[in-house]
Amino acid sequence: NPLNIYIDVEDNYVTVKNNLQKKATQLKSTQIGLKNLGERIRLTTGRELMVKQTNIEFTVKVPLML
Repeated sequence: NPLNIYIDVEDNYVTVKNNLQKKATQLKSTQIGLKNLGERIRLTTGRELMVKQTNIEFTVKVPLML
């Protein structure tokens, strides 16, 4: 199945969204990349990174630096 990635700017956030495609064998993720990005965003903007996952979609919203 193709991976569809959408990138948009809305409400002072860059939104990156893709359709969720689970692997046949799941490896436990530490999610260290998202943790590092979230901490950097918090330190530089004072705002929070937003991460949302549903059964069909994964979305990350990164605040713009204004």
